[in-house]
Amino acid sequence: MLKLRSLIGGIAVLALLVFPTVVVRAQGVTTGALVGTITDNTGAPVEAAQVQVRNASTGYNIGTVTRSTGTYIIQGIEPNQNYRITIRRIGYAPTTRDGITISLGQARREDFKLVREVAMLGEVSVTASATDAVINASKTGTSTSISDSALRRLPTINRNFVDFVQLVPQVSTTTGALSGGGVNLRQNSIQIDGAQSGDLFGLGTTGQPGGTSGAKSIPLDAVKEYQVLLSPFDVRQGSFGGLLINAVTKSGTNDWHGTAYGDTRSQSFSRSQPYLLAYTARHGSVSLGGPIVKDKMFLFASGELQKFDQAATGSYIGAFDQFITQANIDAVNAAAAKYGLANGGTGEQVPKANPTRNAFVRLDAYLPFSTRLVLRNNYASGDNKVFGRGVATAASPSFPLTSNSYDVSNTSKSTVAELLTNM
Repeated sequence: MLKLRSLIGGIAVLALLVFPTVVVRAQGVTTGALVGTITDNTGAPVEAAQVQVRNASTGYNIGTVTRSTGTYIIQGIEPNQNYRITIRRIGYAPTTRDGITISLGQARREDFKLVREVAMLGEVSVTASATDAVINASKTGTSTSISDSALRRLPTINRNFVDFVQLVPQVSTTTGALSGGGVNLRQNSIQIDGAQSGDLFGLGTTGQPGGTSGAKSIPLDAVKEYQVLLSPFDVRQGSFGGLLINAVTKSGTNDWHGTAYGDTRSQSFSRSQPYLLAYTARHGSVSLGGPIVKDKMFLFASGELQKFDQAATGSYIGAFDQFITQANIDAVNAAAAKYGLANGGTGEQVPKANPTRNAFVRLDAYLPFSTRLVLRNNYASGDNKVFGRGVATAASPSFPLTSNSYDVSNTSKSTVAELLTNM
C-alpha cells in the first residue's frame, strides 16, 4: 500500500510567523500607475507643478512634478481604492481630488485644470470627468479585473479565489478545468505578488499547487485584487499560453481590522437516497491587519482551515447494490496469504477525509525616499485519500479491497520580498 502522508500540527502553523531565510525573487506586475496632464484655464500646459498622491489607509505619500508638456506619470503605486491627489504650483490655486482608485496593472488617467490666483475669488469650482481605467489608450490586451469589493460580495462555496475566473467570457470549464481561449489547463499560470504559484507539474485539475489533494494557493481573505489576462501586450507578462491569473495580496492599514468566518454543510441540507453519499463540510477562517508603527509599518495575517468528509464512491459490503459477498473476500484473502500477503483488506466502505490548511503573513514597511518594502510568507497544504470502487457486476466483477487505498499529501511554502522605489 502506497502511503504519502505528512502530519502537520499546530506548531507548523505558528512557525509561519517567522519568515524563512530563503527569499524568492518576485517577478511580474504587482502595482498600478497614475498618468495625466496639468493645464491652466487657457489650455496651456503647466510645467513643474507638484503632483502628490497619498494613500489614506496607510499614510504613504508619493509624488512627482510635471514636465514641460504638463504631463506626469507615477509608477509603482499599490492598488487601492482611496487615494488623494493634490496638485500645487506657485501662482495657481491648489486642487485636490479624493477617492481615486488605482487598479492592478492599469494606468489610471487623471487630468487637472488649474486656476490662476490673480484675484480674491468668492468661490472656485473645478470640474472634471473620470476616465474609465480599463478602456483607455493604456489598455494592453484582453483582461478582466476582479476588485477587492467584488471578491467580498460574490458568492463562493469553496472560498477559492480562482473560482471567480469563470466570470471571464473567454474562460470555459466544460472540461472540468479552467481553459482560457480553448487552451489546455497546463498552459495557464498563476502569480501571487509577482511570484509563480501554479501547478508546475500539471498533476491536478485546478492549476494550483497541491491540486491532487484539493489544496488552495492562498486564503481568500488575503487576496486584495487580481487580473485574468489572455493576450497582454505588456512585455512584463509572459510564460503562459492560456490565461494568467495575476493576484496581489492585502496589507495592513492605520486601523486594526479583523474578520472571522465559519460555515458547515452536510447531507441533512439535501435529499437523502441510498445511492447518494453522505458528506460533511466544515470551514473556518480568520484575518487580522493593522499598524505596527503608524504610517510606517503594517502587518496582515490570515489563516484558513477546511475539511471535507465523505465516503469513497462505489459499492461495499452491506450496500444496496452489493454484488460481492464476504465469502468472496475471505476466499481472496486466503489465496493471497499463500503468497505472503497477510491481509489484502476488507470490503467495507472507506471514509475519506480531505483537510486543507492555509496561512498567510505579510509585512509592509515604508522607508525614506518614496521606497516601500514588502515581505510575505504563504503556506498551503492538503491531504486526500485516493480510493474508489465501481459497481461490481457479473460482467465486470472488479472490487478493490481497502488495501488498494493510498494517501496524497501536498505542502507548499513560498516567501516573497519586494522593494519598490520611486525617485
